[in-house]
Amino acid sequence: MVNAYHRQDAAARGLLVCLPGQSYGLDGPLLYYTKRVLQDRGWDTLGLTYGFQTTMSDLSAETLATCLVEAKALVGAGRAARAYPRLGLMGKSLGASVLAWLCRDQEDLVSARAAFLTPLLGTPMFDASFVAGSGPAYVALGTLDRFYDPAALERLQAQRRFQLRVVAGQDHGFDFNGDLESSLRDLRTVIGDLVDFFEADNLTVAGAVAA
Repeated sequence: MVNAYHRQDAAARGLLVCLPGQSYGLDGPLLYYTKRVLQDRGWDTLGLTYGFQTTMSDLSAETLATCLVEAKALVGAGRAARAYPRLGLMGKSLGASVLAWLCRDQEDLVSARAAFLTPLLGTPMFDASFVAGSGPAYVALGTLDRFYDPAALERLQAQRRFQLRVVAGQDHGFDFNGDLESSLRDLRTVIGDLVDFFEADNLTVAGAVAA
């Protein structure tokens, strides 16, 4: 497990914990720019590189179980490092599933704000854990994502309240859809959502929003 910790010199406004995807690391644009914006606004940030990634091992049931242990330890270490008035959690793809499990397993995370980016909709790994959570949640994915499923989203919305951003034309990578300007616009939209979600004093849970 490798941690990337950015600590403010002064008291921090909050802690953002980032859980990457299987092939989408901490430097992926959604994670990278969100944490950089929040760093500039006075947040500490903490990012995880999973053990199976550092050893270049395959993702398996065994390595997935290790990811869950690593994520739990990461959040615990971050919260123990200093007192934070606010906690934000952000997971991409595999990281979204790990985050859903973490929020279900850790009752003391109920007040944390959790963002699930391009989650693995329709899989037991994500859906069952996600609906068991109750804290503030934000979900974003594109219409060309292989896991995009309007029916699955409706089922989740029937069981839990959360903010949702559906972006037309984006796939699971959410980095480049063939057009630079629209790709940058889509990233700017979701990153803006994320910053607002983590920093807002009061959250309003809305339905689907098309970008």
